[in-house]
Amino acid sequence: MAALLPEFEYDIFISYRHNDNLFDGWVTEFVTRLQDELAATVKERLTIYFDKNLRDGLGDSQLVGPSLAHRLRSFILIPLISQTLLPD
Repeated sequence: MAALLPEFEYDIFISYRHNDNLFDGWVTEFVTRLQDELAATVKERLTIYFDKNLRDGLGDSQLVGPSLAHRLRSFILIPLISQTLLPD
């Protein structure tokens, strides 16, 4: 499924630290609820990029590769920032 605007790969890109989702899956729960809310309130179906697989994302010190850079071409970026991302 394509994004609503043709110049974008996805409508929404969810950025998060994979370690934040390991224990209780709160990031997955957030994305599921966001999808449900959008489906109930937006006429068109929006595409969301959410990398559940660690291989699809970045490690703590990696640079963005071509595959991920292509996915970053999204209309909306939602960064999920937690205390685990911030330095002590």
